[in-house]
Amino acid sequence: MAESDTTLRRRVAGVTLIVAPLLPLAAHVIQPAHAQDTASELANQAANNGRYTASTLLGLAFAFLAVPALFGLAHPLRATRPRLANGALALALAGAIATAVFLGTGLVGLAMTDGAVGLDAAAKVQDGYEGTVAFGVLLGLMIIGTSFAPLALLIGLWRAGWSRLLPIAGGASLLLFVADAGKWPLAAGFALTAIAWGAVGVRTMQMSDLEWMSSAPSAAGPPGLVGGLPGRHAVASG
Repeated sequence: MAESDTTLRRRVAGVTLIVAPLLPLAAHVIQPAHAQDTASELANQAANNGRYTASTLLGLAFAFLAVPALFGLAHPLRATRPRLANGALALALAGAIATAVFLGTGLVGLAMTDGAVGLDAAAKVQDGYEGTVAFGVLLGLMIIGTSFAPLALLIGLWRAGWSRLLPIAGGASLLLFVADAGKWPLAAGFALTAIAWGAVGVRTMQMSDLEWMSSAPSAAGPPGLVGGLPGRHAVASG
C-alpha cells in the first residue's frame, strides 16, 4: 500500500477518534431532561422538537463516524491481540449500527409528535414496539457495542503498553451510564469516553506511518499516549 494511503487511513482514524465521541456528548447536553413515562416524554418532545431533532442528528453523525474511529481504536491490537481486536471491533460496529437504528425509531417518535397523531396514540405505538423482543435485542446490542466492547479495546491497549488512564476513563464512564443518576452525571460519562477515545486519536496522529502499521508505540516518543500521561512503559522504567 502506498505511504499516502497509509497516512490517510491513520489521519482519518485519529481525527474520527477525537471528533466522534464529542457528538453524543453534544447531543446529550442540548437535549432536555427525559421524563419518566412515555406520554410525558412525547409531550416533552413535542414542546422541544427542534432540540430533539438536532440531538438525534448528532447521534446519527456519531454512528457514522464511529465506524472509522472504532477501526482506529482496534488497529494497535490487530497484530498482537487479534482475537480481542477483531471480536470487540465486530461487537462495537454492530453497536454503531444498532445505535443508528435506535435513533431512527426516535425520528419516528418525533414525527408522531408533530400533531398528525395524538400523543395518547403515539404513546401506545411507542410502548408497543419498545415492548417487543426485537427491540430488546436491539437495545442490548447497542449497549454492549457502544460501552462494553470499546472498554475491552481500551483495556487491551493498556495491556499492550498504552496509558492506564484509558481503561480508568472508560470504566468510570460505563459506571456513570449504569448509575443513570441524571443528565449531568451522564454528560460526565460521555465526556470521559471522549477523553479516552480522544487520547488514542491524538497519539494516532502523532505516530509515523511505519509505527502505526507496526502497531507499536515509538520507543522515542512519549511513554504514554500524549506527553504527561504516564503509560506502562514509564511505570516499568521508573
